[in-house]
Amino acid sequence: MPRPNDETLGLIVVITHQVYDNSFDVDQILSAGLGKSYWLPLNTGPAASDHFQLGVRLLHLFWYDLAATEFEAARTVEPDFALGYWGEAMCMKQSLWGTENVTSAQAILAHMDANIADYLVGLRARAYLKAVRLLFAANTTLELRERGYSAQMQIVMNDYPTDPDPAAFYALSLIGMVNSVGGYVSTTEASVLLAAARSILTGAAATFPGHAGILHYTVHAHDDNELSVAVMGEGPAVKLSVLAPASNHALHMKSHLFQRFGEWDQAVDSNTQALAASDAYCARYALGSSCDADNRYHSLEWLLYELINQCKFAQATALFTRMQYVVADQPGSQKYLYWLYRMFAHLNTVSQLWPAPFGLFAVTNTTIPNTITLPPALNVSMDPFKAPHAEAYALMTSVYVAAMQGMRTHREWRE
Repeated sequence: MPRPNDETLGLIVVITHQVYDNSFDVDQILSAGLGKSYWLPLNTGPAASDHFQLGVRLLHLFWYDLAATEFEAARTVEPDFALGYWGEAMCMKQSLWGTENVTSAQAILAHMDANIADYLVGLRARAYLKAVRLLFAANTTLELRERGYSAQMQIVMNDYPTDPDPAAFYALSLIGMVNSVGGYVSTTEASVLLAAARSILTGAAATFPGHAGILHYTVHAHDDNELSVAVMGEGPAVKLSVLAPASNHALHMKSHLFQRFGEWDQAVDSNTQALAASDAYCARYALGSSCDADNRYHSLEWLLYELINQCKFAQATALFTRMQYVVADQPGSQKYLYWLYRMFAHLNTVSQLWPAPFGLFAVTNTTIPNTITLPPALNVSMDPFKAPHAEAYALMTSVYVAAMQGMRTHREWRE
């Protein structure tokens, strides 16, 4: 069974701004655990600057919903702060997850245009805004949008060589094009783009060692089937986890490399830590099961997969039960079914290889109210790619398990 080996598995993005406080104070506990901000001085007051810089670090660590909240707070404190709108729009593109919300991004930028006079926007902000407008341009193709954005970020990087953020965003754009759902990059071009990204990130990491985004993207750039490439990502992955322990995703990224080398103990530790980081943050603000969902349940799925590869069946089953409770807690949302269906498939497929087969783990848990069975079908309009694939994975697993059970019954009858 293939591992869940990329960010497109288990991450279904619905950007909802989660308010952790009724004031405009920045979360200092969170801020202290996300690495250092290197953003050049801003022409804003300290409150807007603090929210913005926290938002940038969250954006670099793929905590999109909370990043959007911070950017919104920055522009609420200072309504003329154009970069607050830029950051909020940037949260609508999850390039390595294969998801985006173009309509929302365009609405954010239109709101900025209607409320901020052009002369109030500085040169650096104009450069970033030009890039994000290309990324979410109307009446064009995904390829042209992504290539246009990347080209503009290269210009910003060259214009601001002492600022690591343009370099980080440009490198991410190169990795993003390689992984684009548009599929427009050839194998040859992919090698060129990844080599360029690795070179940029290696140089930037040496100059800006406390930048979590640079380390994060370095890990993704080396998350490769070629083990001689992947081994170069383990060091940055460990450094990232030490630098940004408040981020689920920073802690999770180690497992991308550990799984490739069959280092199951280390992989389990990585996702156990990642899950604990999300749980601690969400408990601190009593935000419930929807808090940090995209990162939290992605690491939960990976942890289940790693445990069943260690034959730790009871612990894996406990994680599956936890996901059932999450689904029951969110009866109005189908997004959580993606993780449940895949965890169902992982658990049941491997269980048939156990010495004493457990049989089929049902999607419905009779002790948990509001859980569901297969079908219903997932809502394809939410995500036209992952919804049917997750559902098909679960349904095919049911068929496989039934066949395995039938073969055992036949064999026992003959014996």
